[in-house]
Amino acid sequence: MVCGHRSPSTNAMLRSRSRGVAEKSQHMLGKAMDFYIPGVPLKKLRNIGLKMQGGGVGYYPTSGSPFVHMDVGNVRHWPGIGRQELVSLFPNGKTLHVPSDGRPLPGYEQALAAYKARKGAGTPISNWPAQAARPSGLADCLPAGLAAATTRQTTAPISRVPSPRPNRRL
Repeated sequence: MVCGHRSPSTNAMLRSRSRGVAEKSQHMLGKAMDFYIPGVPLKKLRNIGLKMQGGGVGYYPTSGSPFVHMDVGNVRHWPGIGRQELVSLFPNGKTLHVPSDGRPLPGYEQALAAYKARKGAGTPISNWPAQAARPSGLADCLPAGLAAATTRQTTAPISRVPSPRPNRRL
């Protein structure tokens, strides 16, 4: 883990040094983590997070210490992803992620309805259906004990419904 919980003062210091740090970071709420797993490609971790469709996914492959950010805020990603790459991840088009061109994929409305149903039922992310990257999900990349710990970390319900606009970092 590169970063988990972050105090407001640490967050303010990081914001003063980088434009990529959110003022109201999910890290300050204990609802985000930046991490990598040795031997697992960062892009695979990012794609698993995208398929979960349950929070924010940041991808930092060129950082001094490359990592992926995942949180349980609203569904978004950064940096932008092209239409072709999202279609390869969501061939049926059912995703809340909006490509860099700002036009949602054809299944956006269906994905939004499913998201609202999960949220309305109070279903934790760890119990979401097969579209949430199972069986080839994050747990498949981790030793059994760590997979269980990761599942416990991702059980917070999501709090906001996204709008079909280009992704923004919060």
